Amino acid sequence: MGRWMQTILILIGSAILTHAIPFSSFFRNLDTMIHEFGHALVTLLLSGQVLRMELHADHSGVTYSSMTSTWSAVPIALAGYISSALFAMLMFYLRSKRQQRLGLKLITAQFLLFAACFPDVGGSGVLVAYFDDARGGAAGGGGRRDRT
Repeated sequence: MGRWMQTILILIGSAILTHAIPFSSFFRNLDTMIHEFGHALVTLLLSGQVLRMELHADHSGVTYSSMTSTWSAVPIALAGYISSALFAMLMFYLRSKRQQRLGLKLITAQFLLFAACFPDVGGSGVLVAYFDDARGGAAGGGGRRDRT
């Protein structure tokens, strides 16, 4: 089988598995939070300013920031997906080493750090956004609904 065919079959299999495996709202919200926090962290590391961050009930979010240079936008834009991927790899690594408790502690610490830095996310707060979503309500204020 050629490399292209193998790649296509792997992509099709991945697409089927990601729709077949039930991902809970908690983990989808956690992924969005880590994604947005990655944008915010790189913004701060590049001497920018985080204006506000929004997490929405549909598992999307947006980070509004002010940058010191135009070129800062490139690493800031890449930081969201990179931070989510690295965090997921860390969780799988800890699971392989039977360190699930440490993984849960890291998730809790990241949540508390996020809540401390951004206590009023999207006008409703992180906890309210999560619990509204669990009840099927719409949490968060207006604004863009895309993931950055």
